[in-house]
Amino acid sequence: MSRNHKFYNPEGLYFINFADWLDVLVGNFKPHDAIVRQRGEFKGASPGSANPPGWTFAQDINKKGDGTIYIRGHMLNDGLHGPNTNWNLKPISNRMNREMDQSIENHAKREKAQKHKILYYKATVDEYHHGDRNGAGAFPKKLTVEWGYLMKDGKFDEKGDKKRIQEMEFSQSQPVANSIPVNELGDTLIVRVFGDLGLSEKFAKEVFLYLKNKKTNNKFENFRDFQDDYLEKIVGTKREDADNFSRFRALDRNIQINF
Repeated sequence: MSRNHKFYNPEGLYFINFADWLDVLVGNFKPHDAIVRQRGEFKGASPGSANPPGWTFAQDINKKGDGTIYIRGHMLNDGLHGPNTNWNLKPISNRMNREMDQSIENHAKREKAQKHKILYYKATVDEYHHGDRNGAGAFPKKLTVEWGYLMKDGKFDEKGDKKRIQEMEFSQSQPVANSIPVNELGDTLIVRVFGDLGLSEKFAKEVFLYLKNKKTNNKFENFRDFQDDYLEKIVGTKREDADNFSRFRALDRNIQINF
């Protein structure tokens, strides 16, 4: 099922394909196909007072950390005419949002500035995390973003074929109620949050470096995944004592942190 609007758009065509747009409106998460086309003169907007599904759940987690772990992230970036409506906002981590902003969104926005070009932009929530639709189930587990040109006979054309320029996948860890998601903490936030938990700045930076250099999606699968690497490379080489590790393990056991 689709919803299309035809219009003359001298700045370029921007549209987003939401695999879940109707789900947000009708309150279930079975996939539907919906296309929204925004006029080039439509101005994007910050989240404001929007309260998309899962946002209350996200705010409760934010209160556990000394900072904004989760935000209301635009699927269609506000710099690409994305509105602040609930269907365009999802609870995503600041880390995930920054990765999107500094990569594919930034590239598309640079192209948008060249007004003779006609672009398409597509963001699809491929999978949600398990849970209630107003809780963890509202958080995207994986989403795919792509953009490119609409062209016909070598010229930009609103009715032309898609010529994909870039596609990227993004993911975030399963959120847990009132528990801090270690995988989703950025370099500055992790120091502040870990400090509040009684962990040293050095330990926080070591953990962040591990995340950054992790070969599989820059994430630990669970505490054991972290433990094996840390004990071998840090404690085993006496670069750090075991006290922070022991406190960290206790926090995991008490579900104050999660991966």
